[in-house]
Amino acid sequence: MGAERFSSRWTGVDKDPGGTIDYLDTVTSTNEAQAYKRQVLSFLALQDGDHVLDVGCGTGDDVRVMASLVGGKGRVVDVDNSAVMIAESRKRTEGLNYRVLYGEQQWKS
Repeated sequence: MGAERFSSRWTGVDKDPGGTIDYLDTVTSTNEAQAYKRQVLSFLALQDGDHVLDVGCGTGDDVRVMASLVGGKGRVVDVDNSAVMIAESRKRTEGLNYRVLYGEQQWKS
């Protein structure tokens, strides 16, 4: 499968956000996905104060975990081609007091 063919499968995310969000939630809840995510995070070895860019953040599951690891001195930048996914990630992160920067926001001191 070529990159163009793969990427074209995600172009309709904003047309059916509920279905996409449900799909992502189902996939990320599997034992296999959780094991994979733990392995990736161990390779990253994130520490307090690190800065991380999550491209294709989806609903922000990884963003929230990474933000908790980089702490108050670090930050995570949340990027996705879908405005709906950015909005969902923002909604799920709301109130958690994490330093997450969404594509269109600017940090305020």
